[in-house]
Amino acid sequence: FYFSDKYLLSVLAGIEIVHQLFIYNLNLCPLDRPLPFRVAIHGGVSAFNREMESIKKNDIIKKVIEAESRFTELNTLTVTENIFMSLPAALAQYFRKSSIDQGMTYYRYKIEVEE
Repeated sequence: FYFSDKYLLSVLAGIEIVHQLFIYNLNLCPLDRPLPFRVAIHGGVSAFNREMESIKKNDIIKKVIEAESRFTELNTLTVTENIFMSLPAALAQYFRKSSIDQGMTYYRYKIEVEE
């Protein structure tokens, strides 16, 4: 994601993960139940660090962990406001506002199947 629009490419990768796991759960999953997953994307600048404990204390990392753990439903992709605002309208139309917490808005991408 270094040499292009990193936010757009990360969202497209997240959507691909949602689609691939949706198909996997429909047809290929050998488990007794579908494999649950949650994907979250947040953007920001952070210095490189090899130490895992330092990485976990980084504000950008904390925010994406919070987005995934608190604001992402099973089998969906959540993006934070700074990611959503950077998306082209043609892609942003597939996201729905899902939560607002401490001034941060979260948007959800979800595959919905009509029965």
